[in-house]
Amino acid sequence: MLRSLKAVAILAATTVIVSACASKASSPVGAAPEAGSDPAGYEFVSTAVLGHDMVPGSSIAVSFDSGRIAISAGCNTTSGSVNLVDGKISAPQMTQTLIGCEPALLEQDTWLAAFFASTPTWALVGDTLTLTSGRSVITMARTAAQPEASSAITAPEAPSPTLTSTRWRLTTILSAGVPTGVPAGVDPTITINGGRIAFDAQCNSVGGDVEATEASMTISAVIGTMMFCEGVRGEMEKILITVFDGTVDYVINDETLSVTGNGTELIFVADASGSAVPGASASAQPDGSQSSPVMTSATAPVAPTVSATGVSGKAVSATIDPVLQGLSFTTPIPGTEPVALISLSFAVAILTNASCNIISATEEQSTAGGSLNMGGLISTEMYCEGISEAETAWLQFLGASPTWSLDGSVLTLTSGDTSYALTSTT
Repeated sequence: MLRSLKAVAILAATTVIVSACASKASSPVGAAPEAGSDPAGYEFVSTAVLGHDMVPGSSIAVSFDSGRIAISAGCNTTSGSVNLVDGKISAPQMTQTLIGCEPALLEQDTWLAAFFASTPTWALVGDTLTLTSGRSVITMARTAAQPEASSAITAPEAPSPTLTSTRWRLTTILSAGVPTGVPAGVDPTITINGGRIAFDAQCNSVGGDVEATEASMTISAVIGTMMFCEGVRGEMEKILITVFDGTVDYVINDETLSVTGNGTELIFVADASGSAVPGASASAQPDGSQSSPVMTSATAPVAPTVSATGVSGKAVSATIDPVLQGLSFTTPIPGTEPVALISLSFAVAILTNASCNIISATEEQSTAGGSLNMGGLISTEMYCEGISEAETAWLQFLGASPTWSLDGSVLTLTSGDTSYALTSTT
């Protein structure tokens, strides 16, 4: 699942490496890859980029591991299954985390997603990997191999996180195969320990019993305090409780936990601050009867706001005109301070945001025939003062499949007597 796109969370750093949401490839010890071999099982970092001006201090990191690719360029991480046959990188179902970064890094993410969506060619000579798509060329060096064993005493590697005794931080929510990031202002986590699971969205104290196998877990007897929480905290709490209802499937891949339940997939990363306190099941677990949940309307399980087919679990594909591929556009929402933006981007999927709710698509998207079909948009139902009316009007406008035209850096969308002019940020 996950931007048939909208991914969750890798922090920007001065020197970028693939971490948290990406599968960690283990570089073989010893000599460089032999001529004619493929890059599988190696990690690479960019040394030169042609066709794009990199954000100062950033670089591109790519890893290939167990039939998967993970890519990062200082902000989000894009990953998915990959085929390296015939000297091409084919990864048609890439997913991406969605964390807030400075605009220049977000634009760089969009360019990089478009680069890998174009099925670039690859050539590996010694430690040097060259990726080419049109006039864009990325030259990369294999990261240093592990040193050979010696008599020197070295610190042992930190153990990989386990399902229990680890605080897992939510980064990505996938509904109908479309990923969206966690909104700003909330940091949802789960902790499993001693047969108990605790949910923390900085709202209520919520927990329940849990029984886990190697691939699934069953949650029961969920109880919680009854405080009403508005905005993103209440929404994130509802999502956690909805997904972790009954038996759910899970997969741990390196430092990433993927949980699928009730038609929605949640992606977590191990909390870098450390594992949970042994013997504790999270902050302030509520006391009370274990026989039945104790919830108010604010904390009771509520299904995500989706259409009847909105949680089918299949990836949503997008057919994007080449002139729009890889571009992002914005327009300000009048009367907002600080200025809020409506955004529209064309990468692996067509993504939109109006600085308030999480917006996803449930059906195939297309720009064919000069019309913008966003694919049955759904969204959370947060109220954002000064923005919600503009957001509602924008979503209704998109629902009418407006026509589009691109004139230089300006994308104009028209439906009836209403038009929006959005300016390119790429």
